[in-house]
Formats: sequence, C-alpha cells, structure tokens
Amino acid sequence: MNINKKILCWASLLTLLTAYVLPSRLSDEGAFLYGYPFGYFEIRKGALDFGDIILSSTSLNLFLLALNIFIFYMIINFISQKILSKRI
Repeated sequence: MNINKKILCWASLLTLLTAYVLPSRLSDEGAFLYGYPFGYFEIRKGALDFGDIILSSTSLNLFLLALNIFIFYMIINFISQKILSKRI
C-alpha cells in the first residue's frame, strides 16, 4: 500500500485542528482530553505552584495521535477513492 502524502498531510491537519475546534472531554482522573476520536492531548487540573511550568501539567500521547491520523487518513482515502471512481 502506497501512502499518499497529500492525504496524509490533510489527515494530520484535521487531527490537530480537532483539538482546537471540538470541545474537550473530562477523563476519569479529572484531566481534560483534547482530540477526536481519541484524546491524545491531556491537561491535568490543579493549581500550579511557584516555579512550576505549564509543561508539567500537560502530556501528549504519540500513539493515540498516530492512531487518530491513521483513522482520518483511512476516511479521507476512502472518500477520495469513491469520488474518483464516480468520475471515471
């Protein structure tokens, strides 16, 4: 299977934009999850103490990010193949 770089770029862009556009979900641990369909970016609640940095209260799950990109890639690829097959 050849990977279409243009579709991969669109899938990556859509995956990253979902974190900004769609509302967050609250996890069982009380953290906010961003990303669709799987929350790949997490912000933990709680007050920051003096000397803390914002990066200590956030985490990025690269596996779930890659899984989201793969899902969007498959959806876009399926839709583009259906549109192209109708044109021919």
